Amino acid sequence: MKSIVIIDDHPAMRMAIRALLEKDHEFRVEHEAGSGLEGLSFLKKKLVDLVILDLELPDMDGFEVLKRIKRDKLQSKILFLSAKNEDVYAARAMKGGAHGYISKDKDLADIVQAVELVLSGYSFFPQSAMHSLYLEAHPSENSAFASLSNRELMIARLLAQGLSNLDIARQLAISNKTVSTYKARIFQKLNVRSLVELAQQVREHAAG
Repeated sequence: MKSIVIIDDHPAMRMAIRALLEKDHEFRVEHEAGSGLEGLSFLKKKLVDLVILDLELPDMDGFEVLKRIKRDKLQSKILFLSAKNEDVYAARAMKGGAHGYISKDKDLADIVQAVELVLSGYSFFPQSAMHSLYLEAHPSENSAFASLSNRELMIARLLAQGLSNLDIARQLAISNKTVSTYKARIFQKLNVRSLVELAQQVREHAAG
């Protein structure tokens, strides 16, 4: 029986995924976590076969959770299950070392198939992820959005949602000064001069 941890801040989503997977006696959900830190704490205590990971969490983004799992040499496979635009985020998940990425908008049967394939040793990414990686290798053909790091992209989204620097600092557990530095860097990379312009770019390139 394959063991699974679900990290998602929406209890209803965790419950739905758990019920879906545990219909098949091949899967056992060992733990549900509503935050990245809670999930990481459990994973350090017990090895599981698969982590189903949301992208946006209340204390850190899913990419940071993935980074820490890799840093701590935890051997679980990682499948992102997210409502965010797979055209933007799936390639980043692949580059970060995840084993798959599937949208929450997919049919339940597709989600189970993604879990089964990843646990069987395959990767599961949308075709758009390969296209995004191609564009990244050819910067002249790509949007400036591709130049943003995962953390910059997350902060850009939060700024576009109307959060203040202080709100973002508290949510990501970083200093207000660090947020200001990221903000300046984002504005420079995207060549925007206001939050209104930034929000427009986020809607065009990174909307969920």
